[in-house]
Amino acid sequence: MQIFPTRGVTNSYNTSFKGVFSNYYSIGSLQNNDYWHKNSSLDKTLGSYHANPTYKAYYADPMEYVPDSIKEKVDYVVYDNEPAYPDVNEEVSKNYFGTQRKNYKKDFEEIRQYYYRREMGGHADKAEAQYQQWQAAECVRLYDKAGDLRYKKETAEDEIHALQAEIKNASDIELPVNKKLLKQEKETEARLSGKIDTLNQKDAKYAELKQIINDGADVSTEEEKTFIVSQINKTKRNLMSAQNELNECRSRIKSLESYITGFPKWLQGKQNEIKAKQSAIEGFKAKLIPLFDELKNFYIKQGIKVIK
Repeated sequence: MQIFPTRGVTNSYNTSFKGVFSNYYSIGSLQNNDYWHKNSSLDKTLGSYHANPTYKAYYADPMEYVPDSIKEKVDYVVYDNEPAYPDVNEEVSKNYFGTQRKNYKKDFEEIRQYYYRREMGGHADKAEAQYQQWQAAECVRLYDKAGDLRYKKETAEDEIHALQAEIKNASDIELPVNKKLLKQEKETEARLSGKIDTLNQKDAKYAELKQIINDGADVSTEEEKTFIVSQINKTKRNLMSAQNELNECRSRIKSLESYITGFPKWLQGKQNEIKAKQSAIEGFKAKLIPLFDELKNFYIKQGIKVIK
């Protein structure tokens, strides 16, 4: 780790140590710092090494011994601890053959970066730190070899989840709603059919009345003739409007009936899609076996132990 303070923070201490002093108050928190890592731990020195807060923290390098002289000047010491390798059988395997979506490349990269900081800090054997970087980088490489197949497997899993959600929505919501709408539309159809029958009867009666008036023109007034003609025209307009409504209603009924009767076939098609994707996933898993074994055997060969 190089000797320079966090951005915007002035290092008022001049020491021979490689760690970094930082004003944690000015940056908001101890974690809001480039020198805070996933496996960092805190040692509070305020109250045990001095009484008044300094608002300073010391971020130590990996394996660095922090003397009391430093602890007396800061409120916290942040240690850069060694991250653990993920368990290849209990954790990483679930990303290959289960449905776990954790990206273990980040874990391996964190380990590699830790050992790089360990090399740069100078508190540990340099050759060992470089070797550990190579080991973590090899895990990254072996993990990446299976990346395309894991992506295809996960894509197929997501597509299955989408299909299952589509089926559930159609079965639980769309189908019941369409059945309810069909019932309502058929009620509307019956009502409109009755209305049209009544209007046809009225039209026929008005036609008879018109004929009567025409036959007895000498006893009929112009007012009566005008009224009958207006009622006939009104009835025909109402008939046309009702017939249009009925045609539209029957069109909706046809569409709803088509959806409902076609639902089983649609459902079967979606289930077939799911089966095909499940089969594809099993194929991806079969191809992942040798790639996983390569990573697992590397663990065994290197004697990588998982720290719990």
